[in-house]
Amino acid sequence: MAKATKSSKETDAKADDAQTDESSAASAIDTPEPDAPTEQNDVSDDTQDIVETGQDASEPVAESNEAVPQSDAPEQTSRSSFFPMLLGGLLAVCIGVLVAKSPMFETFLPENWRTVSASDLNDLSQSVQAQNARISDVSDKLAAVPVPDLSGVEGAIAAQADKISELGAQIDNLAGTVNALDARLTALEKQPISQGVSQGAIDAYERELKALQDSVAAQRSEIESLLTDARAMEENAEMTAQEALARAALTRVLSAIDSGGAFDAALGDLEAVTGTQAPEELASVAQTGVTPMIQLQDAFPDAAREALSAARLAEPDSEHNLRSFLQRQLSARSVTPKEGADPDAVLSRAEAALKEGRLNDALAEIETLPPEASAAMDAWVTRARARRDAQDAAESLAQSLNSK
Repeated sequence: MAKATKSSKETDAKADDAQTDESSAASAIDTPEPDAPTEQNDVSDDTQDIVETGQDASEPVAESNEAVPQSDAPEQTSRSSFFPMLLGGLLAVCIGVLVAKSPMFETFLPENWRTVSASDLNDLSQSVQAQNARISDVSDKLAAVPVPDLSGVEGAIAAQADKISELGAQIDNLAGTVNALDARLTALEKQPISQGVSQGAIDAYERELKALQDSVAAQRSEIESLLTDARAMEENAEMTAQEALARAALTRVLSAIDSGGAFDAALGDLEAVTGTQAPEELASVAQTGVTPMIQLQDAFPDAAREALSAARLAEPDSEHNLRSFLQRQLSARSVTPKEGADPDAVLSRAEAALKEGRLNDALAEIETLPPEASAAMDAWVTRARARRDAQDAAESLAQSLNSK
């Protein structure tokens, strides 16, 4: 019993000593001396490790529990911003697919963004085939135009000139003969009639003289008729040659207008042959040529879009609705002719007329556009009018040559 009591006291004493040592170690850790030796620092470090694993073992757990929310905060923020972005992207893709597949928005898209249907491709193919047929027809007509062979005309003119020279020589001979006869008759008339000549002889002389005079008059009439015929033949030959040269030059002018090339040389030949000045509509574009029809057709869509954009910008604010906004942004326009007086309808009819080769009708439609749209198409209209005026002037010359 005494041993047990003693052992219990020793155990309590050891526990008190351990607590005293731990308290001393904790005090040493909390208030280290700056001038303590290195060994004491090492002991303090070891003691601190013991304290952290012993008495204060629960404190790191609390600290780690407090640090967990701090490490989860960025992850939660990143996760909260990622899912809205993903949802927004999926929503944008769905809207884009719906817009692309919806026919309601098809009319607001530019022409080259729209879905091409089989009917549109068929119409385009037919239009291209029609243009190719027209080009082939024009080429065949130009190839069929024969190059005038003026060698025959020049030979005929030379032959007529030779005949005229021969007729001139004959006329000179006849004139000499007539003059000689006239001199003889005059001499006979002046000779006195002798007393011994009978009245019958005198009457015979008078009859012979009358016959000679009639013969001279007939020959003079024949000579004048021959001269008239010769002059007419010469004039006809010259006119035939000039007409052939004029038609050949005009054919070259028409061919250049169709192809868009210069035709100043051909127009100069035409002026030299006809002796008249060419119309101003031809002379002003002879050196540069005019724009071919196919190029006018290709340039029309861009010019029409610019005209529509200018017209829509000039609309009053009350008409700036969603439809007009989308049309302005997408440069949407009608590609098939439709009724109406608005710029889109007018330009759709003008394009249809242009595709059919009716340039005058297309220009007439464009003249009804408002000033803003008309100003945007000035460059295209100037080229189209130059071609139209040159074509009309050349056709007028052709009609005047054919009427001669």
